[in-house]
Amino acid sequence: MFAIGPHTRIYLFTGVTDMRKSFDGLRALVEQSALGILPQSGHLFGFANRRRTMIRFLYWDGTGFWACGKRLQRGTFWWPGCADGGHTLELSSEKLAALIGGLEPPSRERRGWLRVRPAAA
Repeated sequence: MFAIGPHTRIYLFTGVTDMRKSFDGLRALVEQSALGILPQSGHLFGFANRRRTMIRFLYWDGTGFWACGKRLQRGTFWWPGCADGGHTLELSSEKLAALIGGLEPPSRERRGWLRVRPAAA
């Protein structure tokens, strides 16, 4: 099992990823990204499929790669910018826990005040 330490960064690839990729296929995606980070850096890299029902993570623990994933039976994962490809987003460990748990992060949009109207008599 691997542990996410305080210096471990978490990167999500916002584009669509073919979930049939092996360790080497996911490693190649990280190497070809604009991040300029080696997959053996000890950081966590996340990927999602087109329907956002499956996520996979790639991690180097010093002796080899870990690839772990989760597939939902119902619903979809929150995944940033699934429509545009090639971009990455850095997450905190708290947001990662929320993502894996099926929670959506709070939106940055301000919502209008809720106005309750009294019922007509």
